[in-house]
Amino acid sequence: MGLLKVDDFKPGMVLAEDLKSPQGRMLLPKGAVLSEKHIWTCKIWGIVEGDVLGENGQEGDAHPVVLNPALLNQARELAKIFFCLDDVRHPMVREAIKLYIERTAQLLAKDEAGSCAVFSRTIDAPPVSVWPRKENIENVVRQDLELASHPEIFRHVLQAANDPQSSAAYVADLVSKDVALSVKLLKVVNTPYYGFPQKVDTLSRAIVLLGHNKIINLAMGISVISMFQGLQSDMLDMSGFWKHSVACGVVGMILAVHCGEQDEERFFVAGLLHDLGRLIMLKNRLDAVHGVFNEYRGQKVALHALESKRWGFNHAELAQQVMEKWQLPENLVLAVGEHHSPGSSGYAREAAVTHVADFLAHSLALGKSGATLAPPLDIEAWASLGLSKNVLPVLARQVDKQVADIMRVFFG
Repeated sequence: MGLLKVDDFKPGMVLAEDLKSPQGRMLLPKGAVLSEKHIWTCKIWGIVEGDVLGENGQEGDAHPVVLNPALLNQARELAKIFFCLDDVRHPMVREAIKLYIERTAQLLAKDEAGSCAVFSRTIDAPPVSVWPRKENIENVVRQDLELASHPEIFRHVLQAANDPQSSAAYVADLVSKDVALSVKLLKVVNTPYYGFPQKVDTLSRAIVLLGHNKIINLAMGISVISMFQGLQSDMLDMSGFWKHSVACGVVGMILAVHCGEQDEERFFVAGLLHDLGRLIMLKNRLDAVHGVFNEYRGQKVALHALESKRWGFNHAELAQQVMEKWQLPENLVLAVGEHHSPGSSGYAREAAVTHVADFLAHSLALGKSGATLAPPLDIEAWASLGLSKNVLPVLARQVDKQVADIMRVFFG
C-alpha cells in the first residue's frame, strides 16, 4: 500500500517499516498490526505518515462531523471579538482562527458555550472608577513566601534539580518517599504520549526509560501544582483554569518536539506553571484581582497589560520573582516570567515556546485562563521556532487526548 497519512490509518493495518517519532524514538516496529491505541499514539507523537502493507478489512474511523453553517457563522462572529488584539493578516494567526472557529462551532453544537472564554465576555461592564494605590511586588512576593507551606518533598526535588551530580538512584529514592507524587508520576509516564508497550509500574523503571532529569522536571511541576489545587475563586473557573494550564503545557511539549528539542518535559512544566502568578494574586491580593477582572470585561485590552497598568506588574513578572526566590531552574523561571514578552529574553527557546503555546491553548478553546480575549501573538516568537503554520492542524489533533489524560492524572 505504501506511504499513508496517519489520518487514514485503520486498525488491522500492518507496518511495512519501523515507525519513529520526529525525535527518532522507536514507537512501533516493522510488522506491527495497528490497533486503535497505536493510532492514537501516532497522532499524539505528531506522526504525519507511515509505510503500511495493508489492512484486514476492519472499518476505519467515522467520517468527520459536518458542522451546521449557522453555527459556523456564529463562531466566525465570536472569532472577530476573540482575536481583536492580533494581526489577523498573519498566516499563522489565520490558521489559529480557523481552528478556533471549528472548535467553537463544535462547542455550540454540543451546547457547551461556557467552555469558550469569549462567550462570557461583556462589552458594557462598568469600569472600576476608584482604584487603590498600586501594589508593591516585593510585598506580594514576601507575603507569599511567608504564607507558603511547601511540602518537604518540594525542597528536595529542587535540590536535585539544581544538583548536576544527583543520581538516578537518589531521585528514585527521593520521589518514592511521597506516595501521592509517585502515583501521579507513574500515571503520567503511562499516558499514551510516551507510548510504552508495557505498563511502567516502578519509579526505577520510569527513570531508566526517561532519564532522571525528565522525572525531576515532572516531579517539580506536579509538586507546585499540588500547592494550589485547593484554591477556590468566585471570579475564575478553577477547573477551566487548570485545563488551560495543562493545555499550555501539552501544546508547549508538542511544539518542542516539532522544534527538535530533546528534553520536552521542561516545556510541559513551563506551560503548566505559566499562570502561577495569577494563582499567587488570588491567594494574597483578592481585591486587586477582583478590580482588574471587573474592569477587563468592558475593555478590548490584554488582561496582563491591564494588570501592569493597575498593579504596576503583571502575573508573569510576579511569578518570575517568586520562582527565583524558590530557586527553581533558571530556564523555567525565564519561560514563565517572559511568556508575555519573549522578546525581553532575546526569544530564548523556552520563553518563545511557552508564549506560542499560551496563544494556541486559547485558540483551541482549551480551558479558561481568565482572559476572554486571545493574548496578542508575538510574531517574532513564532518565527523563532522555525515552524510552518501547517503544524497547527497536526497539533490540534494531538492535544485533546493528552490534555484529557493529564487532567485525569492531576484531578481525577
